[in-house]
Order: sequence, then structure tokens, then C-alpha cells
Amino acid sequence: MLAVAICETCPPDEADFIIPIMLNLFDARSSLLALLKMLVDREISRAGELIVSLSLEARTKPNNR
Repeated sequence: MLAVAICETCPPDEADFIIPIMLNLFDARSSLLALLKMLVDREISRAGELIVSLSLEARTKPNNR
């Protein structure tokens, strides 16, 4: 989805400019909720991938005991 790509590539210092634009694009409640759900699901997925990655990394490192 184009909106997700915009959210992911927007530099943090430009977020204040993008937020009102995104809200205007997704003016309808159902559209905005769909976008928010997609973004939250994506963040949860990324967090899960990070946890798995860190867990695998911890298993492959030798113990320093």
C-alpha cells in the first residue's frame, strides 16, 4: 500500500507535515482505522522478527562464564 510506504520512508523531521496529509487522505473513519491497523500489524511483525533474531543471536554466541 502506498500509504504504508510513505509512512515508512518519511524522515522523522517531516512527520509533522505528513500527518495532516495522511489524515486528509484517510478522512473516512473506516479508511483511517484500516491504515492504523495495517501499520500496527506491521510494527508487531517487525518486533517479532527482532525478538527471534536476538534470540537466535544469543544462542549462537559462546557463553562467557
